[in-house]
Amino acid sequence: MPRNLTGQEHAQEALNHLAEAKSLARKADKSTTCEWKEAWSAQASACAQIAAAGLEAARLALEVALAMPKMELPTRDIKEWRDVTGAG
Repeated sequence: MPRNLTGQEHAQEALNHLAEAKSLARKADKSTTCEWKEAWSAQASACAQIAAAGLEAARLALEVALAMPKMELPTRDIKEWRDVTGAG
């Protein structure tokens, strides 16, 4: 059963899917047959779409957190957001 992810986890999963899409796109570029190029390209496209959905989920989670001013974000969550987004 899938579990609910935090915004940071959605963002990290999206980055993982983007890395996988990049790897699959490289395989498609290196393929010598049309069938394999199409197969790798389709998989890369699917991974990129999953990544886009994950980033949208992360964005929405952040908006919810920002819309709830009375809710204090734990320091750990703020650090995770900065780590995932590269905002140091």
